[in-house]
Amino acid sequence: MAKKTDDRSKLTQSQKRFLEVFEKVAGNVSAACEQANIKSRTTYYRWLQNEEFRQAIEDVDESFIDLAESQLRAAVSRGDMNAVFFILKTKGKSRGYVEKSEHDVTVSSFEKLMQEVD
Repeated sequence: MAKKTDDRSKLTQSQKRFLEVFEKVAGNVSAACEQANIKSRTTYYRWLQNEEFRQAIEDVDESFIDLAESQLRAAVSRGDMNAVFFILKTKGKSRGYVEKSEHDVTVSSFEKLMQEVD
């Protein structure tokens, strides 16, 4: 589980407001900018240069990924076959759960003739 950054003392009020909204809109930058009255995404990208702000953004993103993973686990537990297949294709590769494609490569007659000439 991602660790929340509690010490945001170096952030501006606008940055703190943005972070509150960013979490509520599940990491959607455009929606957070609009709802926090940030005039452009450029401001957001400039703020990312601030280590404390960037860490807070990463914490929100990690928290959202944690939520998604817990929902995926619940779906597998319920027997949702799409979730089961997803887990097997991603985490089960080492056990042979991979999609393989076979390629039939044929050489054209012209290429065969050129090989014979050499």
